[in-house]
Amino acid sequence: LHACANTMNLAPMLCILFVAARMRALQIDSKLGKPQDWAENCFYACTIALVLNVGVIIQAQIFGLGTVPSLIDSGRTSLNTETTGVEDSAGSGTLPAAGTASEPSAMEFATDEMSSGQKAVLAVRVVALLVVYLASFGVVASIFTIQAPEGRPTPAVSPTLQCVVFLTAIYFAVYFGTFISQVMAIGQASGSEGSAAQQGGTHRIVYSFRMAEYTVRFCPVMAVL
Repeated sequence: LHACANTMNLAPMLCILFVAARMRALQIDSKLGKPQDWAENCFYACTIALVLNVGVIIQAQIFGLGTVPSLIDSGRTSLNTETTGVEDSAGSGTLPAAGTASEPSAMEFATDEMSSGQKAVLAVRVVALLVVYLASFGVVASIFTIQAPEGRPTPAVSPTLQCVVFLTAIYFAVYFGTFISQVMAIGQASGSEGSAAQQGGTHRIVYSFRMAEYTVRFCPVMAVL
């Protein structure tokens, strides 16, 4: 459920983007306010791909294929090893300091070689996320390419809408970078690819994207405002 919840972090920004495209269409044609047909298909593609991603995570856990995919759920963050001196509820040790992130260690991504089933789950998740991002790009393109009915001037895209698109681009770029960098880190840890220096560099990339997530979490609220 934690992996599903983190995957759904993309949903609020997608909804804001859909509303922005609809508002742009209403600005162009206040009577109909209908985006292009292909833009509406992008709406459906984003929604279906995101639901598919969540469904794959659940099915992977049911059939015991979720070990690797659960490590790369979009939006996953890591707490550091600094402790507060308070034992957890199970009495197994001290709790980490809340709200702080640490650079991921090699042990965090250490895993046995992925089975064919796990690779298939990972491939489906990557494809689903690519569909989400490509369809989102299509929605953004529709905002800037929609034209007024013949005989009417096409108004310029408002500064507000430009800022919404910019915040959306940053938000998706950070979450996509987090997902891809974690896939790369797990791939290096589960196989023989990459030297220790290369793996260390990948871990630093993962850490950088994870820290960036703390900032981009403000993007949906800022876009709504």
